[in-house]
Amino acid sequence: MRSRGHHDALWEACERSRWQMREIMKSPSPPLPLITQALQHGDQTAIVEAEGGFSYAELLDASARIAGALLSGCGDLEEKRIPFLITPGFAWVAVQ
Repeated sequence: MRSRGHHDALWEACERSRWQMREIMKSPSPPLPLITQALQHGDQTAIVEAEGGFSYAELLDASARIAGALLSGCGDLEEKRIPFLITPGFAWVAVQ
């Protein structure tokens, strides 16, 4: 069973996802259908690994953090290729 700290972290991830959705909806271009659908499922399980499950909110949060690090303040990567060496699992999905 997960600790109370995990519940708090999950709640924070859900709140960040709601904030991200508001920011995405302000964008002049519509969000990808995949992101819209993931936001609708929030705390439902998206990925299950040996260590436990991860929610859509956690996946969106990780994905947003990765995108933010890659963009580093730029608006677009302009189709630059970014190689990743990641084992299959949560991190791999988040990078996609």
